[in-house]
Amino acid sequence: MSLLGMAMWLQDTAWSTSIRESTFMYPAIEATHLLVLAFSVGTIVWVDMRLLGWAMRGETLTDVLEQLQPYTLAAFGIAFATGLTLLSAEPVKCYNSPVFLFKMIALALAGINAGIFHVTVYKGVAKWDKAYEAPPRAKLAGAMSLLLWTVVIALGRWQAYS
Repeated sequence: MSLLGMAMWLQDTAWSTSIRESTFMYPAIEATHLLVLAFSVGTIVWVDMRLLGWAMRGETLTDVLEQLQPYTLAAFGIAFATGLTLLSAEPVKCYNSPVFLFKMIALALAGINAGIFHVTVYKGVAKWDKAYEAPPRAKLAGAMSLLLWTVVIALGRWQAYS
């Protein structure tokens, strides 16, 4: 079965129809999605600003991550689940939307950036954490994260109106 065929099948399910045609369910899921996404990305922005030396310069990155990461991951998990639910409500519309495709690419790149940061750059944090100055690779990771999350959010808003 093709991806379009799967999207068409999903759109015809009772689950998808009930979400899409509900007066309150779709808006409630979308509102939840937007709120937890704002919380998750907000905590990511604080970490990125710390990496770039724009905020919390008196705190080590380790301390900032230890305090924010549990909230970031919990909120992102909820945002991911609500995002999948919203996708399941309108899968054919999303399949046909270039904006949605670009948003998913930007989201994947943000995840890859975070993965590379945690596997390579953050691994050596003990060497530079107490200096309160991130190395260029860490700053690049923070800048890329800010850029990619800005793109994800902008495309998400664009998608809602396209």
